[in-house]
Amino acid sequence: MIGFDIQPEAIDNTRRRLQAAGLAERVSLLHCGHERLANHLNGRVHTVMFNLGYLPGGDKALTTRPSTTLAALNASSSLLGRGASSR
Repeated sequence: MIGFDIQPEAIDNTRRRLQAAGLAERVSLLHCGHERLANHLNGRVHTVMFNLGYLPGGDKALTTRPSTTLAALNASSSLLGRGASSR
């Protein structure tokens, strides 16, 4: 599993929560926008999930934008395998 976020604070928070739950080895966390997901994924994926918005209490200038979300959705649709969920 791979997680993407443009805010370092979100990556750090997620890493701490994964470590506390004993799940850190299952997830790679990348400090980059979701529009770059195709650069980091090889082959097909079964599911792509987005949390569009901003980090509560974080920098509201760092949020998802329509242009990056459309790029990520286009990349996701080409990476999803047959019978996979796009929700």
